[in-house]
Amino acid sequence: MRRLAFVIFMVGCSGGSGWGPATDDASSHPSDDGSATDDASVSSDVSTSTDTGISDAGFVDDTDYNTPTVCTSGQYWTLGSTKSASMNPGLACRSCHITLGAAGSDDFDISGTVYPTAHEPDLCNGIGVTSVIITDANNATHVLAVNSVGNFYNNDALGFLKIPVPYTATVVSGTSTRAMLTAQTNGDCNSCHTVAGTSAAPGRIMTP
Repeated sequence: MRRLAFVIFMVGCSGGSGWGPATDDASSHPSDDGSATDDASVSSDVSTSTDTGISDAGFVDDTDYNTPTVCTSGQYWTLGSTKSASMNPGLACRSCHITLGAAGSDDFDISGTVYPTAHEPDLCNGIGVTSVIITDANNATHVLAVNSVGNFYNNDALGFLKIPVPYTATVVSGTSTRAMLTAQTNGDCNSCHTVAGTSAAPGRIMTP
């Protein structure tokens, strides 16, 4: 079964949490023999070992993350601080996109970059055939478009349109999804989903 590790990045990206396995629909997960199995039976496989950093809130990851650092697209952002929705893929957005930050009025409460593999270098263009669905603390959904370089964000209008936290996230590509199983409060996704991964993140946000 394909499963993804996940990371809680509360304030400062602390703690461990995760993403569920990629699925072809939102209601079932493929089993090892190719048949569909419901969430309850999948959850029984969950590790409760404290030394893995994975709790019974999520899935143990059997994806091989020992993969090369590679820019799958072969294209990089080369325009420095030129303002653009395509700028700086892979970098932590809120270092500038915060109230009174260098990005001015573009204040992002949730933002990141989606990639096709786990270890893509900073400034490498990601993949744009996806969307990210945020489910907020009030159970309302917000669809964040993923642009041609993989960047997604919510411009919260200097705090007036913030998405209520905690939230969960699902990356969607066609009929396939990859869901974050544990609620988050820090929306600066690339601060933990770096090229090598920090604070228990195994690497980049990946498309299903």
